Amino acid sequence: MSQAVREVDDLSDSVSHETVASMLRGSVLPKWSKLQAVTWVLATWSIDRPDPDEIVRHMHRLWLAAQPDEVTDRTEQPLRSAKSHAATPARQDRPMALMDAAWPGKDMLDIEHLKGQTIVKRNSRHPFHRRIDELVAAAEAASTVEEARHAVRELRELLDLVFLAYARATSMLADDSAEAALDIGAYWGMFTASYVEAFTKIDQ
Repeated sequence: MSQAVREVDDLSDSVSHETVASMLRGSVLPKWSKLQAVTWVLATWSIDRPDPDEIVRHMHRLWLAAQPDEVTDRTEQPLRSAKSHAATPARQDRPMALMDAAWPGKDMLDIEHLKGQTIVKRNSRHPFHRRIDELVAAAEAASTVEEARHAVRELRELLDLVFLAYARATSMLADDSAEAALDIGAYWGMFTASYVEAFTKIDQ
């Protein structure tokens, strides 16, 4: 098992034989990055051929539910300050946390509703997020105004691609789901507007 984990480039951690044994015995609650690696390999070994990404997401929900308190490790770090969270105007009854995480696959986000809290994890391995981070770094390190403008223009183009991809995704839904997609789009626009307005007031 430990050798199989090391051979998968997309996995962010390695495991020893002793760690795997303790996981299987259930004697300790392992670090998420190690449990993620073992879960991914076991899913690929299964004769049922499940989707490894789906199995990993399911296991992560179980792992979070097993925590005595909110747990954050090096692969899951808050992306926004506490001030930004406190200013969120919508769904005050459900605290929301935006985390930076990493897992194999093409999912951009993972959204979980657990214990009265909504947890949104950004997959930093996704090409969109990787490019966003690169452009932000390029803008911050720009030595000329034109270099900074170029990075900002590409950021805007990437956002346009996200909107186009969202529209393409809704077109893949069955006809009986079209109305739900419209509702999600309307709520998305409404919450985005309220978040931007609150964020703008904080920065003023």
